[in-house]
Amino acid sequence: MSIVPGGAVVDSAVSFGMIRRGMIDITFLGALQVSAHGDLANWLVPGSLVAGIGGGAELAQSARRVIVTMLHTDRNGRPKIVSACTLPLTARRRVTRIVTEHAVFACGTEGLQLLEVLSDIGPAGLRNITDADFQAIADSHA
Repeated sequence: MSIVPGGAVVDSAVSFGMIRRGMIDITFLGALQVSAHGDLANWLVPGSLVAGIGGGAELAQSARRVIVTMLHTDRNGRPKIVSACTLPLTARRRVTRIVTEHAVFACGTEGLQLLEVLSDIGPAGLRNITDADFQAIADSHA
């Protein structure tokens, strides 16, 4: 393993201290669902066995920017970008960006905005696999 200049390796106690003191500028998290207003559900599917919420909740609450990277739909083809999360929330209104294999969205008080289309699915196709309504931004090629 090599570390680039400015990089660091720290143990979990130090990393949680950095998170809790608000020293994290940006975090990338996975998600089960994200709402148009940036609500995040990423830790529990009802009826499944899990060990606990883990550090994702602290990262989501403390980082200055929260970017979610995930597949656009779940394994059953259901949208993971939703109007309102139906799964237990990890954090409310903290996600600023969603990146999927098909698109990049911004979340905020105005709702969901399509920033960029990343596949040939197009805006109409995106609407078919996105539960939340979204506004296409002019330079999104949408």
